[in-house]
Amino acid sequence: MIALLDNRRVLVIKARVKPKITELTKEEFSTVFEQEEFYQLEFFKQDYPNGMLVTDFNECVFHDIMFQKHDLDKISFMDVIFYHCDFSNLDFLDQAFYRVEFHDCKLVGVNFSKVHFFDCLFDNCNLQYSNFADCKCKTVEFSHSNCLETRFQGMDFSTVIFQEVDLTKVEIYSTSLRGVDLSSCILDGIYVDPKWMKGMIISPYQAAQLVQILGIKVK
Repeated sequence: MIALLDNRRVLVIKARVKPKITELTKEEFSTVFEQEEFYQLEFFKQDYPNGMLVTDFNECVFHDIMFQKHDLDKISFMDVIFYHCDFSNLDFLDQAFYRVEFHDCKLVGVNFSKVHFFDCLFDNCNLQYSNFADCKCKTVEFSHSNCLETRFQGMDFSTVIFQEVDLTKVEIYSTSLRGVDLSSCILDGIYVDPKWMKGMIISPYQAAQLVQILGIKVK
């Protein structure tokens, strides 16, 4: 939905639905190693072990968990919150996240290609060099996060919010920015074809930077 505000076209995005978590039981991976579903469980400061049989994370919270070098490609995520977790260089190709929040997480080099995001939040996360090619997003927020040299391709940003995100050297391909408010973001060295910039919302300071992309010289 698009509304007019001060003669600008602004996306009006419905409120994100937060994870629905009713109760939690503190658990250790070693005691649930052969379970096929993690339901209403909470984990603290552990390494995610190899060989886990779990296929579903449902109503779970993870604190300070190291997921590096582990295969999570067969797990579904619904109503999950991650705090201070490390997913560096993992591959989530063609998966789905429903009402999932990432807080202060390390997601460097993560491949999110063709992932479906529904009501998701990335808050104060490190997303450097991550890949969001051909993702489907419905009400997704990027807040106070680092997206240095992140790649967005073939996406629909009509229900995506960027709030104080570092988009330095980010690459945006085949993705319209019409109505998307990037005025609070860092756009240094951003790469985007000018045809996809039409209708984007920026600050006066950013405008002076972005004229270089259009090949305009200011005297």
